[in-house]
Amino acid sequence: MSRKKMRTLALMLAACALAVVVAACGSSSSTTSSQTTTEETSGAEEAGGGGGETEATSIVVGHVSPNLSNPTLGALNLGQQKAAAELGWKVRTLDAALSPEKQVTNLETLLNLKVNAITTWTLDPGAVEGSYKQINDAKVPLVGFNSKSSFINTNVETELSSSCKSFEAEAAYIAERIPGAKVLIVGPPPVPPLEMRQHCFETAAKKEGLSVIESQDNLEDTSSKSQVLVQSMLTAHSDAQAIWSYNDPSALGASAALQAVGKPIWSGEKEGVIVVGNNGEPNAITALKEGTLTLTYDENTFEAGVEAINALEPVLKEGKPVSSMPKKIWVKSTMYDAENVGKYVPPSQRPVELSN
Repeated sequence: MSRKKMRTLALMLAACALAVVVAACGSSSSTTSSQTTTEETSGAEEAGGGGGETEATSIVVGHVSPNLSNPTLGALNLGQQKAAAELGWKVRTLDAALSPEKQVTNLETLLNLKVNAITTWTLDPGAVEGSYKQINDAKVPLVGFNSKSSFINTNVETELSSSCKSFEAEAAYIAERIPGAKVLIVGPPPVPPLEMRQHCFETAAKKEGLSVIESQDNLEDTSSKSQVLVQSMLTAHSDAQAIWSYNDPSALGASAALQAVGKPIWSGEKEGVIVVGNNGEPNAITALKEGTLTLTYDENTFEAGVEAINALEPVLKEGKPVSSMPKKIWVKSTMYDAENVGKYVPPSQRPVELSN
């Protein structure tokens, strides 16, 4: 498998952008927060023609999904669809299917269709920068998800893809239950945001007094490959007490490897090997309920999609300048384990919280 293919394939399960990520972030009691800049944001002063309120039925937001079949990215699209529907708008979604080239083509297609705004999650920054400039020149507002570009008016950042906070909490979770635990790591393909996850966890694990005894990278980014890797590590380290994985499929592969050798998995009050995943995908939630996974973090991409529409509403509906859009909107992740998994609400059943 080529290195380029691995970089794009990782987005299917990790739902990460190939952008420079922030090392840490402060906490907040709410799921989302925004930061508005007084400086003019790159882009048009008026969106979709500007000059006052626009009829709701005429507003169309174009969304280019990195991979619409992925549950995490599907929830991102769903959040936008439901929020837009509340306002009487429409969302036109095109699927890049993990192809940077197709993402560029889709962006150009939406621009030619004269949509009122565009949202996307960057696959390859170098490939799309020219398209982002064209969008900017056309005075169309652009919202990114965990994406860096001077042409993006608002960047919606999810905690799992832009902060160490969740991974620090995971290390603390392990240390609280098994002080000084011996930890195996299933690492990611060479994708910067995914590598950030591992770096954050390893740094936190050291501070918490945990011992990382071996790490292997899941270059194929599949559950089956993770299972093979963990089986090998367990052969060499049968005394491992915790397994950390950068995403849920890898964690489920680790879980399968443990079950194959008859090792119990920590779940609620049932002690065993702690198995940690990330992303909050449906299969991981099922595993939590079945006691075959210890914890995962939901990236809350549904809420991120809603926030993208919230950022666009004052510009598209009220005719406010693009410079009034928040430079950044922050979306917290949510930890789930056996104790609170019953509170999990599927994205399709979540309420839409509009700003106005």
